[in-house]
Amino acid sequence: WPGDTNDDGRVDGWDILPIGLFWTLEGPPRPDTGYDWAVRGVAEWTAARVPFADADGSGRVDANDILPIAQNWRQTRSAGKELADGTTPPAIIDPLGLELLQAMVTVLEEAPPSPGVTEVRTMLERTIARKLLPREFALHQNAPNPFNPSTSIRFAVPAAAALAPARLQIYDLTGQRVRLLLEGTAEAGHHSVSWDGRNDAGHPVASGVYFYALQIGNFRAVRRMLLLR
Repeated sequence: WPGDTNDDGRVDGWDILPIGLFWTLEGPPRPDTGYDWAVRGVAEWTAARVPFADADGSGRVDANDILPIAQNWRQTRSAGKELADGTTPPAIIDPLGLELLQAMVTVLEEAPPSPGVTEVRTMLERTIARKLLPREFALHQNAPNPFNPSTSIRFAVPAAAALAPARLQIYDLTGQRVRLLLEGTAEAGHHSVSWDGRNDAGHPVASGVYFYALQIGNFRAVRRMLLLR
């Protein structure tokens, strides 16, 4: 049954995981490589469960095996239980690597449009976005440094700190605040803020060493930078 890669009788989110588990394994191709929802005969592979993961019957488990899953999305047979319309399938694809997930999305981008293709692609893209989120705070060195007249300050916010109060400020060597660059709530992800070398009044500041301080919730970090005019 093309797309039912875990052989549980239905095509859902659980069927994406076996592709990752058996990624790049090869064996005899299927005589009939169609995707239609019907029983298909397969040759014997060294590992008994692998032929189910080779959903397109090509003889290799790869990103193209996502296509039968998308085409037969939510299909069931007697051994399975149909998902209610609108029910979200289990989110079990987090263990898969980014390379595999992105390869699957690429395959689906080139596939003919269908509700299954759209739903599976959306699920994969959400998983990719979640994987790309930072796992911890980070305040990076500004670039360029030294700089004139402007520089960029990059920082990372993990999902656990999303919507926490955030503030990014510039100080001079005396500890006086020069510029408030950011104040509000932090969104999870990677961020970049530019400083144009001006103070809160909009006037250019003098050459010298400055410090930029980031505070998000209980996290605080400080780095130094050099302005050369």
